[in-house]
Parts: sequence; C-alpha cells; structure tokens
Amino acid sequence: MRSVPVVYNDYDTFLHRRDPRVKLLAFAALVLFLYVAPTWHWMIAMFGIGVGLAIVARVNPKWLLALAALQIPNVLGFVAFPAIERVLAGRGAFAGDFGFGLKLAFSFPAALFVSASLFTSMRETEITDGLRGLGVPEFVCFTFEYAFLLLYTVFADILRIADGLKLKGVAIETRNPLRMARNLPKLGVPAIITVFRRSTTMMAVLRMRGYPLDDLQESRTPFKFDLGDAALLAFAVGVLAVTAGVNFGLWRVPVLPAS
Repeated sequence: MRSVPVVYNDYDTFLHRRDPRVKLLAFAALVLFLYVAPTWHWMIAMFGIGVGLAIVARVNPKWLLALAALQIPNVLGFVAFPAIERVLAGRGAFAGDFGFGLKLAFSFPAALFVSASLFTSMRETEITDGLRGLGVPEFVCFTFEYAFLLLYTVFADILRIADGLKLKGVAIETRNPLRMARNLPKLGVPAIITVFRRSTTMMAVLRMRGYPLDDLQESRTPFKFDLGDAALLAFAVGVLAVTAGVNFGLWRVPVLPAS
C-alpha cells in the first residue's frame, strides 16, 4: 500500500523550532507584502526570500520544482497575452508596459514558496494550536484541522481505490497526461462518494464523542517565544514595513524601483 504524502516535513531546522504563532504571523505579513509591493521587481525579491526560506526549511526540491513549473503558464500568459493584443492592434509586441502582468506572474510563485516553507515546518495540530494562540475562534480552528485530517484520510482511500482498479486492469496513469486525463473519470465517481461518506462518518464520530465546537480547546503545542522567534517576526514585519513605506512614498530603496 502506498503511503499518503503529508504537508509536514519532519526535520529539525530553524523554522521547525519556531513558535507556530510566530510563523502564522510571519506568513500573514509576507502575504500582505504581495498587496503593497509597488513593482514586479519586489515580487522577484519576495520569490528570492521564499527560496531562501525553503532551503532553510529543507523543503523537497522536487516539490519546489513542481510548484515553479506550475507557474510557467501564468508567467507566459501574463506576458504573452498583452503582447498578442498589441500585435493584433498593429503595434509592437513589446511596446507597452508589462509591469502589472509581471507583478501578478511573480506573485504566485512567491506566495507558493513562502507558504511551502512555513507550513511544511508545522504539523496540523501546531497550525491549529497556533491559530488558537492568536485568538482565532474555535469553530475556525476545528474546521481547519478537520479539513486536513479529512484530506489525508480521503487521499488514502483514493490510493486504495486506485490500487483496486489496477487489480481489475484499470491503471491510473500519472506520467502520460493524455492517459491520465482519460482514466481520471473512472476514479472520480468512487472518489467523490468516498469524500461524502468519510466526511459524514468523521463528523458523526466527533459529535458522538461530545467534541465541543464552540469551547476553546487546550493547546497541544508548548508555546515558547525566544530570540529566534523574535528575529523571524522582526524580519517579516520589517520587510512589510519597508515595502509599505516605499509604496506610500515615505522612503526609497536604492536597488528596487518605487513605481
């Protein structure tokens, strides 16, 4: 039986040792950066930060390459479509401004790399406890953790369904895109049925055990805020503050344009 891939990477790195509350705050600050960054050059800088965090967190390089490859159509689309539009209008393909398209194109991989770096260093219980530690309502925390657990169990069920279909002579091809697209409908119906059955069963079990969805649950993660946490939070907030200041004209960064 194939194992189910999980988000968490079991390593002992600088990011793994950080307080989950700090990592969630850092993630929020770096996501806000995407909205206040003035030009696409800043997005490339954030992409570089994401790559650096991924290296620190020891994220699997194959996952990073896959995430980057998924963004190639976005980058090409945001650049190619304006160029084609200008050509059809009788103008030069590169006569216009590509700033907005490039900003959007680089924001996707930047967000993915930052997310992969921070969330792969936390178990689902740490993420939920971090949300609780930040005062997020219990219903939201429960829903978040429930979604993770449901995702893992459903994925395990789907792998079992795929193995069963393989024994019946229906192989789910993952390398050939055309064969994969042709065989996915055969897996789709049992997968959807499994999702509904699994979700209702899990919720019924939780309710039978009297799991309260409104009362605050006890944290299973020992919180500790140390110098490393302060450094990570200061870095994330500092990056956001500098970027916001440049965006609103309060100061300039010599190596990065303000507009």
